[in-house]
Amino acid sequence: MQRLYGWLVYALVTVSLAGLAFLYAQDGRIVETFLFIGLIFTILFSVFRNGRDPLTGFAASLNLAAGLGLLAWPAVRAAAAYRDLLPYHVTFGAAFLISAVIGGTALLNPQARGKRILAKFLAIPWFAWSLFFTLTRNLPGLVPAFALAVILLTADTIP
Repeated sequence: MQRLYGWLVYALVTVSLAGLAFLYAQDGRIVETFLFIGLIFTILFSVFRNGRDPLTGFAASLNLAAGLGLLAWPAVRAAAAYRDLLPYHVTFGAAFLISAVIGGTALLNPQARGKRILAKFLAIPWFAWSLFFTLTRNLPGLVPAFALAVILLTADTIP
């Protein structure tokens, strides 16, 4: 019976995240939409972990995509939701790429000493993203980024 409740919770969370992804996509928030879609895939594929942390894999992939998107994809820079970010897109893009490489190191070698510390580097650009959107009073950009950063920092302490 408890397993049924677990699956029900996973289903409700997945549907809720899909709804948020749809709403953020409608608003032109590309990065946050990918964040929600990635969390959906993390939930769906967490069964096939194979000794690796799916959250670290998701965050490293998302940081890589966000970094490349901010540096190379003109649609991200042209989105109205990120107009305030335009002068800093190179800095944020580089931060996301550097953290993806550091976090990816922890993912590729799951038995490495200190892998949790390396994985926590993935949260740094999301805290910076949150701080930036706090200073620009942009709540839709703040909430998902701050939530992901806190999840990444507390993933090994909360059962």
